[in-house]
Amino acid sequence: AIWAMTLPLKFLRAAQQEYVNAIKWYETRRRGLGLRFYQTVEGVLDTLTESPHLNAIVHRNARAAKVAGFPYCV
Repeated sequence: AIWAMTLPLKFLRAAQQEYVNAIKWYETRRRGLGLRFYQTVEGVLDTLTESPHLNAIVHRNARAAKVAGFPYCV
């Protein structure tokens, strides 16, 4: 049997606001870019919840994953 682990994500209020602001900013730069950013980040978040140990620890118990095509890590 294959065992899968999922962990809840924790967003700080400031991080959640930064995420929303980035979506809006990208959308103002080019129509559809905000949506692409959102979809890309959500894909990374899905991967993080499904495979929480996939990425390296960057600080204490915090892990980071790059957002492909954008200058962000989550």
